[in-house]
Amino acid sequence: MWHLENMDIKFNKINLKKLLRVLNAIIFFCFLFLLMLFLFDNTTKELGNGYKYYKDLRAIMCDGLETIDIVPTIIAYSFDDIFIVAKQRPRSYREFTYTYDENYSYSKGLEVEYYWLVIKKEKTVFGPLLLEDFESLCKNNKVSSKMVDVLKIKSE
Repeated sequence: MWHLENMDIKFNKINLKKLLRVLNAIIFFCFLFLLMLFLFDNTTKELGNGYKYYKDLRAIMCDGLETIDIVPTIIAYSFDDIFIVAKQRPRSYREFTYTYDENYSYSKGLEVEYYWLVIKKEKTVFGPLLLEDFESLCKNNKVSSKMVDVLKIKSE
């Protein structure tokens, strides 16, 4: 009888080791899955200094509460270490539940494309602007002409 109890103990140790291996494998694959999920997240793109492009919303928003967001619909954008430039065709109030800032002034209505300039480090947002005003502002702030041209190319 002592011999049978000894076999039970050995059998339980073997089962316990197998169970631990299975649990370790499950934990490893769960961790790997979560890692891949975060690495290949296509819904947001970091633009720097707390600004993000939200692909599903087609909007640029900042983590800070005191900054102005560039609300949908972003048609094109470009960014570098200093600036974000964006081209936007605003949605009407009924189409989208985002509450537009009362200070937004769409001078030509909601059917026109507008431009935005963000100076990231200063958290300064200029817009909505018409193309002429936008180009002048970009020139005064020494924004790369390549960034500005990206907005023009994507709209044609």
